[in-house]
Amino acid sequence: MKKVILIYLATVTVLKCASGLAQESNSIERFISHGSSCRASEPAVSIKLQSRESGLTNAHETQELSVVCPLKRRSFSETSKLNDTAFRARIILGNNSETAQSVDCQLQELIGPEVKNEWPASISISNDVNQANEYTWDVVAATSPELSLMNISCDLPPGISLINVHTESSDQTPFDSSNLPQISTFQSKPSDQFIVDLNVVNNGHIYRGNNANNPHSGAHVQFEEAYFTNYENSGELSDLPKIYAAFDGVITRVDYYFAQSTGNYRYGYLIEFAKSDGKNVRFNYSIEPMLNPNDEDFYRKFLLKNQGDVVRKGDLIAYMYSSTSDEYINGVCGFKPNCTPADNAHIHYDIAKSGGSFMSPSIFNNAIMLQLAEQMRGGNVHKDCSGPCQPEEYIEYTQCADSGGMGYKLATEENPYEDKLADCL
Repeated sequence: MKKVILIYLATVTVLKCASGLAQESNSIERFISHGSSCRASEPAVSIKLQSRESGLTNAHETQELSVVCPLKRRSFSETSKLNDTAFRARIILGNNSETAQSVDCQLQELIGPEVKNEWPASISISNDVNQANEYTWDVVAATSPELSLMNISCDLPPGISLINVHTESSDQTPFDSSNLPQISTFQSKPSDQFIVDLNVVNNGHIYRGNNANNPHSGAHVQFEEAYFTNYENSGELSDLPKIYAAFDGVITRVDYYFAQSTGNYRYGYLIEFAKSDGKNVRFNYSIEPMLNPNDEDFYRKFLLKNQGDVVRKGDLIAYMYSSTSDEYINGVCGFKPNCTPADNAHIHYDIAKSGGSFMSPSIFNNAIMLQLAEQMRGGNVHKDCSGPCQPEEYIEYTQCADSGGMGYKLATEENPYEDKLADCL
């Protein structure tokens, strides 16, 4: 079986230390490009570079092929200081062979055809699926911002794929994970970034607390089956729903293949993003395709981050996968008699203090919550009851969601902001 190894190459400017959690400026720009956006350095060998699900792949049996990836970026000031300009670029490489490989890559500044500056790195890739290599380059300011371009170029050995290229530019100070904000910050200044694009949601429910008729210690979002059908037809990750960081934070756990009692194998993250009573508060992204692919490495390509990675609000961190294929049908796939996993595939999300119980993820602003409620309206789980039920049975729940609430009928321990019952938060 072919193994895909995700190797992360990050370039981060070394910036001055900050005493608190950094605030991002409005000038941040982030891009993610599929490997197919890169091109062969020599057009004559382009035929041996194949665009696949796993990225732009060197399909030549013996020859190393050079590729160039133009970077989308905001122009850097010639007078930029290392303490006020950050530039990060990450490439994700896959090994589709069974042998260890080494990939030489360079971050380049070009003026016309001439390479003005170059910062090389050599990336060793073994066939160990758990390996992840990170490289840091600390010189990124363009010497002639009006004239120069930035590229990443790599010499791909046979069987190596360039899956994605991530770039980020901003005027910011670095994230300081030792000084997370108090959770109360999100009550007065809630996040304006949801975990997925709101227009992809077609079902789900808000957090139903212990005092609800049908408690559920987490909120859900579900998706149109068309996204999963499109992916099965194209093999392009970009056809799947995208999953984002809703805040600045640090990834403290990555689940690649986590068994649940229902037979559903999920994947996802725990991300610490705030503090409460001296304890860190984590956000749980439980990504549940509602199937068992019988392959512990299957979900790895849908996760773009590693344990210990710092994330910024708005970062693309994963893709939502499921399937409409009969191959994966099981007893938990949904509510229809002849359902597929995609019928009930969802992201379960909640927050909790370290070592504490689940709490309502009531950290999103009113505009997000009102649109989310609208997207979920009509869904078969957007209610507070189990089994078939009528709208008059969950009037209060609907009123809470339609008013912008995320948490319904919360017990004191489920309220992230104070030890107090909350009918709607």
